[in-house]
Amino acid sequence: MLLVANKYQTGFDQPKLCAMYMLKKLKGVSAVQTLSRLNRICPPFEKKTFVLDFANTYEDIKAAFAPYYTTTLLSTSVTPTAIYDLEAQIDAYTVLDPDDIEKANELLYKGNISSKDKQKLTFYFKRSKNVIEQYEPLK
Repeated sequence: MLLVANKYQTGFDQPKLCAMYMLKKLKGVSAVQTLSRLNRICPPFEKKTFVLDFANTYEDIKAAFAPYYTTTLLSTSVTPTAIYDLEAQIDAYTVLDPDDIEKANELLYKGNISSKDKQKLTFYFKRSKNVIEQYEPLK
């Protein structure tokens, strides 16, 4: 997961990055630079990119990309129902244990995190990582 900040707009390259959630207004070249962080494919990864934008309109993003592309394809059909359906699909993989999520949140939001708390967090994250590694990579 990447929390978009201005420092990620240029020069940031993470080949595994495939989803972005936008919570800030973007215009012009800033929109192009930020959203372009998702277009870098690094073998052996084949990815489909996804942007969920809460702040910008279809027209804003289309206008930002217009000087660089003759066609800008954006999906405007994201609905709350579609998000809940996607959540159900992800939950079906049982990668994240709801109890682990609750315990991790309690640790993260309590304030000062001790080294023992960090060990517990690492345990919760590693447990999910182990489940993920049991799945075959998408092709």
